[in-house]
Amino acid sequence: MRKCLGFWLLLLFLIPQEVLADNPIMKDKSFSVPAVIVYEGKVYYYVATDMEKKGNTYGKKEWNVYSSMDLENWKLESQFEEPKINMTNRSTVKASHLIVKNDDFFWYVLTESDDNIPDYRVDVIKSDHPVQEWQDTSAVSVIPPDMMDELDDVERVAWKESTLSVSMNENGEAYLFFGKNNLYYVKLKENMVDLENSIKKVYINGFKGSFAGGAKIHQHKDTYYMTFTVNSPQVIGYATAKNLAGPWEYKGIIMDESTEIAPFYANIFSFQEQSYFIYHSKPVTEKQRSNGSVAIEEIYYQDGLIASPVTPTASGTDGPSYLIQQAGGNLALRINDERLVVSVAEEEQYDFRWHQTPGLIGSDQVNIVSFQSENRPGFYLVNQDNRLQVKQDDGSTEFAEIASFRIVPGLSDKTAYSIQPYNKDQYFLFMREDIIEFRKKEELADLELATFHLAAKEDIVPELQTKPVKYSESSEEPYRDGNDSLKGLESSQMIEKEETNWVVVCVVLLSAILIILIIRKYIKS
Repeated sequence: MRKCLGFWLLLLFLIPQEVLADNPIMKDKSFSVPAVIVYEGKVYYYVATDMEKKGNTYGKKEWNVYSSMDLENWKLESQFEEPKINMTNRSTVKASHLIVKNDDFFWYVLTESDDNIPDYRVDVIKSDHPVQEWQDTSAVSVIPPDMMDELDDVERVAWKESTLSVSMNENGEAYLFFGKNNLYYVKLKENMVDLENSIKKVYINGFKGSFAGGAKIHQHKDTYYMTFTVNSPQVIGYATAKNLAGPWEYKGIIMDESTEIAPFYANIFSFQEQSYFIYHSKPVTEKQRSNGSVAIEEIYYQDGLIASPVTPTASGTDGPSYLIQQAGGNLALRINDERLVVSVAEEEQYDFRWHQTPGLIGSDQVNIVSFQSENRPGFYLVNQDNRLQVKQDDGSTEFAEIASFRIVPGLSDKTAYSIQPYNKDQYFLFMREDIIEFRKKEELADLELATFHLAAKEDIVPELQTKPVKYSESSEEPYRDGNDSLKGLESSQMIEKEETNWVVVCVVLLSAILIILIIRKYIKS
């Protein structure tokens, strides 16, 4: 009796009592073009709701402002139609960014018109509150369409996924970054609207491949980090600089490509002495594959670099992930692509990790749970004809039922656990190297093979490594613009390189002349 009571008490701590901040962090809608700020002990998150599709893009009509004091519980603070823009027929927001300066909030948006020949512009909206007054304030133009036309030296179709980021240095000077195939920056005046100087292009040293937009800037200690989307399928790369005006040095990939995730529009921010990587991804439910969702991961810095690659996880910041391990041995359940295998447990490998949630079936019983693959968000353990398999959630009631399980006291050890299908309480999970299936108790020759430890494990911190530079199919040279001129117009670094090259040439010529003179003198003598 005491053992059973201990089991149920332990179960109260083992099984989450409410849905917290596992990924995606907002599950009621599909979101896009995210922006994030930290202000007075809260994280504010601004996202647009994907509305009706217009051609090959989505109109952004409804904006949502969420806040959180712990990154686990999110509150919807405000919901309103998109910010007022100073032109009609501008219903598609391609990118957005918020920044706080002297307790004033500046919301920058890059918008596209609905005309047959679209134009683009950057506007800013100002408020003295992170949530209120956005819907009552008209935008002020920062980069008007005619100025954008002068800069846009690639085909218009290239502006599908754009960059918009604003960052301030330690002197309070703000820089606006924007673009897509071409990345530009400009220093802003004190009012955060007018341009201080001319617009310049950004050059990223050592980067070869296709720049796909979504660049965001953040600072950690004395270094600036630029994250951006690379290539297709999409991955997130990053570069570093000691100055917002550059030079920027490519450092590698933060998040690699994933069939389920396709990450882009990544933001990095610090909150309560921890850094977080928040990104736009595909949703984890099959029926919403064309829409977007938002996920979050912890990140770590090592020697001025970001420990990478960061793995998209199902648990996000919501507690530990679990091993499903035999109580009487060292074998554990592992996902291999979309197959399940039983192998010797390696707890530092994501393939062995499972994110445990309340049962998808929606039962109020504390011991009804579901298991989602930690590194394949959206893929759940299911009972398919008494065989344990892993399948992607299709959002249906039928799927929720086969993906829900009952946790009961272990058959061979009451301090451990046995696992039953939600709708078949006579069957128990039986697992050995060559068999993963559900059997009736009388069919179990060894009860230890149907008894498991659900062991909570700490987060896996990636080892510091720099992924090799990615190339596009046509790129064999450093990042170039549409006219094949190196990025970094008016870049002091490029000027220094050219000066260095001339010095080398002069030294070589003078040495050659000196050698010739010595040889001639020797011949005459």
